[in-house]
Amino acid sequence: MRDVSGTVLQTLGVLGSGNLAFRASYLKSVAPDPLYPDGGGEFTDGLEGTDITDGLSFGYSGTDLGVPGGGPATVEVTVDLGQVANLTGVKLVSGGGPNSSYCADSLEVLTSTDGVNFVSQGSVSGANARQLTLAFTTQARYVKFRITKNFAPADQPGDWLFLDEGYVYGTGFKNLLQPAQDASVVVDGIDVKRGSNVISDAVPGVTLSLKGTGSATVTVQPDVQAVAGEIEAVIKAYNAVLDRLGTVLAKGAVLQGDTSAVGIQVALRRLVSGYADKLRELGIASALDGKLSVDAGKLADALQRDPAAVRAVFFNSERTGLGDRLLAMLGGWIGITGSIQSTESSLNRTISSIREQIETLERRLEVRRQVLTARFLEMERALTLLQSQVADLSRLAVQQ
Repeated sequence: MRDVSGTVLQTLGVLGSGNLAFRASYLKSVAPDPLYPDGGGEFTDGLEGTDITDGLSFGYSGTDLGVPGGGPATVEVTVDLGQVANLTGVKLVSGGGPNSSYCADSLEVLTSTDGVNFVSQGSVSGANARQLTLAFTTQARYVKFRITKNFAPADQPGDWLFLDEGYVYGTGFKNLLQPAQDASVVVDGIDVKRGSNVISDAVPGVTLSLKGTGSATVTVQPDVQAVAGEIEAVIKAYNAVLDRLGTVLAKGAVLQGDTSAVGIQVALRRLVSGYADKLRELGIASALDGKLSVDAGKLADALQRDPAAVRAVFFNSERTGLGDRLLAMLGGWIGITGSIQSTESSLNRTISSIREQIETLERRLEVRRQVLTARFLEMERALTLLQSQVADLSRLAVQQ
């Protein structure tokens, strides 16, 4: 079925293109001021124009929106089209007439199919603009006009915002033929209803796409390749930590002999060695230097055979798995009060103290330099005077 101008369905108002918001219901985030209330239906009355076409509007003062002294403030108007439609853009008409100072400054448009999860379609701005238009392409039932104005102080021109018309453009049904119904499905005996046929929050990690009525069996299997990849990534990170510790603890290195770093190195190796037998069953072996290697085939077989058993090696309800113990250990090292943080804080304090001592010595040296320089200059003056006196005495001796 195509919406062609002049068809019977378009004439009857069943199909249409243009303003889909005609007489649609809408919700305001803030109630209008009692002086300029919403008489009902003004925002989506469908009278196309760039001005206050029907003489109706509702308004907000800066005081209504929390800025009596002036400044930016925002109000939202959410239009319910009644059903999902193909949208191509919106237009907002605001202000009290041509050259009015009561127009909006910017408009952001957000759309949603369920009235809960909204997606921004962009924004448009223009200081004190009579109309703001925004083009986009999407499917939605709800359209949120997020309108912002930079208010003047109370009782000054520009201290009000008047909303005249809101248009939603697109193609679809002008009039609701049948109320939309939520999708309904029973998952493990639990009734689940959503405003969309795509349900992603009923089963963790699983998205259900409802195509029709009936029943279906959903089998959830672990992604062996993905899980194996995560395990290999952790082992790679573990080996990198051991390499780093070996580098900084080497003879002549920056942390040679540091007890905290040595303690971390020993604790990591000891922890992993305690799980050596279980890890070996998964294809994970430990070398003499403590680093781990993975037999990818053996690990994949273990995951395929009994993924729960593999998980239990790392995490279990008793919190005795390798991952459980490692996380607890890391918390003691890298937490706010952990040993690494404490050591770092202590070193920073030592560095600050040494810097202060250096600055103090430099100030003393500068004072000493200045004193010695002054004495040297005084000696130079005295020597010059003495040489002059010697010269005078020599001349007197020659004359006699």
